[in-house]
Amino acid sequence: MGVHTKETVSVKAGAETVSARRREKKAGLKQGENITEGEKEEIKQTEFEKIVCAKNEVPQKCGTCGSPLMIGGPIWNDKIHDIDFVKRMHETASADEAKRFGTIGRIKGILGGIIDEEWLAHKPLSYDLNQICSNLKVCNPTKNQIVAGFRSLDYMVTQTYYDPKLWKTNAPPEVVYDIIKAFKKQLCEKEGTEFMLNVHE
Repeated sequence: MGVHTKETVSVKAGAETVSARRREKKAGLKQGENITEGEKEEIKQTEFEKIVCAKNEVPQKCGTCGSPLMIGGPIWNDKIHDIDFVKRMHETASADEAKRFGTIGRIKGILGGIIDEEWLAHKPLSYDLNQICSNLKVCNPTKNQIVAGFRSLDYMVTQTYYDPKLWKTNAPPEVVYDIIKAFKKQLCEKEGTEFMLNVHE
């Protein structure tokens, strides 16, 4: 999935022009038309031309934690659920007649998670807070502590419906990292231990 800019479009247009001119001159050579030595040399040079399109510079390391960055994708960045349909399914699953299904509890849980995630459906990525806590050398906060920390800063946060260890939020990475660091600081002050032990700043 590429990002098209005016520079990219102009480069592509230039590439097409060069290719068209190259084809015309090659056709002229085959038909025995008179072509100057300069034009012959230009044909040889254009055989090895490389067109470089505009690129977005990608940093080598994360600006928040300093870890190496890896490029992934493609990523679908639009909604994937018809939320009205999901709500109707949830109502049907809550009816008495649905209790005869052995997995109805799990079905309701998944549908409920999708509904809870509606406000952050435009956010395609999620955070593994367990991994962040591991990087910061601190125990995992409880679910209530996580929700309270984000809401205290007026950010939304919810567990993903497909994995309870993953969280979606509209907070930027720096805020996510700082919330866990604040949790560690509070915990360390209570225990009297050193706060920034083995923690990247």
